[in-house]
Amino acid sequence: MTDPMDALVFLQQALDAGTVQMRSCDIHPDLKVLLDYPLGELRLTYATIAGGIVQSIALFLMVDPLAGVPCFALGWAVIESMRGRGVATETMVKAMEELRKGLKKKGIRKFYVEAIVATSNVASNRLARRLISDCPTTGTDAISSEPIFKYLRLLE
Repeated sequence: MTDPMDALVFLQQALDAGTVQMRSCDIHPDLKVLLDYPLGELRLTYATIAGGIVQSIALFLMVDPLAGVPCFALGWAVIESMRGRGVATETMVKAMEELRKGLKKKGIRKFYVEAIVATSNVASNRLARRLISDCPTTGTDAISSEPIFKYLRLLE
């Protein structure tokens, strides 16, 4: 299981160094997006940025399709000083709306989002239950051996 907080930190460093530039989103211009292809797979990073500080991110990484339908692994992170204020929820909702609109432009009318969350991460599980699915499956993370919940949702 990878920690999306690492991605938030790296994004902040890249923005500070001027090595990446994000563009404003279409529906929510206050949300920024970066499209890239790490290891050849499409990744969209949506970020809420205030005063040059990345406050939260929502990551969508294209993974293998499910039953022929595109699927994105989903992750999110919020800087510690902004936690507990609904920032992750707001960023995630806006990011899913932007992704849906962008994919429709490409002729993709439906897609899955999936999230793997450690069972011990209470805040992330609360968000995932609210925005993705209220009936996750259980398992064990292959990398960390931690118990996990896997959330899956079809968006149309």
